[in-house]
Amino acid sequence: MGTLTRKQRGVTLVESMISLLIFLTVSLGWMSLEANLARTSGTTQVISQAVFVGQSQLDHLRNVPFEDLGNSDSPNYFNEHGLPTTADQAGLVFGTEWQTVTPDNPNLRRVTLTVSWNLELELQDSIQLILTRAK
Repeated sequence: MGTLTRKQRGVTLVESMISLLIFLTVSLGWMSLEANLARTSGTTQVISQAVFVGQSQLDHLRNVPFEDLGNSDSPNYFNEHGLPTTADQAGLVFGTEWQTVTPDNPNLRRVTLTVSWNLELELQDSIQLILTRAK
């Protein structure tokens, strides 16, 4: 191996700065991806809890006599464990309301159950579950 000249011995300041800039750009992109994954994971968990609350309410509506199956008078509120609560409770609160529609066949009723929740004070999300009951 030959001797190195002064120009070939090390990395220049410009090269070091460019390498650092590339590393920081890749790092910021990775951190942004991680933040999005964490947010999506949290939203998925809340939707799963909302489906649980909705399924519990639909199970209750399946046991209501067909003739008494009507619209909800006011929202029912549940906590993240599916237990009844009030709308002003701290933490995650789910509200359920349903509407009953009688299609052309009088022996059928379609119940549309809406489960809504607040993740943040300004943001409200909801899902709908549909149940068709026969006489």
